[in-house]
Amino acid sequence: MEFAIWVDGDSCPQPVREMITRTGKRLNLKVFFVANRIIPFEQNTLFSMIVCSSEIGAADDYIFRNASCNDIVVTRDIPLAMRLVENGLVVLNDRGTVFTEKNIRDRVATRNLNLHLAEMGSASPVYLHPRYILNRSAAISIHNARMRSLMGRFLALRMF
Repeated sequence: MEFAIWVDGDSCPQPVREMITRTGKRLNLKVFFVANRIIPFEQNTLFSMIVCSSEIGAADDYIFRNASCNDIVVTRDIPLAMRLVENGLVVLNDRGTVFTEKNIRDRVATRNLNLHLAEMGSASPVYLHPRYILNRSAAISIHNARMRSLMGRFLALRMF
């Protein structure tokens, strides 16, 4: 069974790209780097750079349309990972975490909650780090405690 490795190159660190190219050479695999800009990687006939338009999600859409069910995709992009997992592809992040049908929905929910907290300005960066977000209920508890604290300060200021 022949397969290729697709790399969402916009956010993939160089050491990971180097590891992927070494693996591609060793196993004689095609590797496609897809990004909105040219990214550096070792030149080899097995490796290709696909530069997409600068529109938001253009590289993600290209990977989604062109990766086949036998391929492996490396991405940090949780929404893209969800789309690919739902289509039956093997998807992992640059740290080696494999996204599956069992874990992808929790990852999306955690991502969305973190974005919501950041947009509200009610979470400090430490709360947004994945290590501190153990599960959704813990994140919600942190958020609620922070909001109670902010409301308490607001009410105290209004009384004077």
